[in-house]
Amino acid sequence: MDITFNCDSCGQELVVDEVAVGVTVECPNCGQELTVPSRDWSAPSETPTPAATMNAQILGLRVAGTIFGLVCLAELLCLVTGAELVVGGHQMPHLVGVVTVVVTGGLSFWLWKLSCFVTR
Repeated sequence: MDITFNCDSCGQELVVDEVAVGVTVECPNCGQELTVPSRDWSAPSETPTPAATMNAQILGLRVAGTIFGLVCLAELLCLVTGAELVVGGHQMPHLVGVVTVVVTGGLSFWLWKLSCFVTR
């Protein structure tokens, strides 16, 4: 695997095989003698850019809003068709379905609205 580093004197980028760690090499640009550094395994990986983080947040809000919207529509369909809501073998009153539609519909709307206000 290659190690990439820059000359301390002129900034020339040098690429050498990792077996050369600790060996002194000459910069092909300025002739400065350099010691090949070891690979820094503890260096942090690339951090996401703020734009990528914002895009991920927007996507997360919209996905969650869509899921709540689908649950709202499914429950609304159950209410319109008169289907029974059974939880754990017990029939739930229609008021539970109405509350579910209001809560999930409100959450869906709120999450989509939030996704429009996330600063890009």
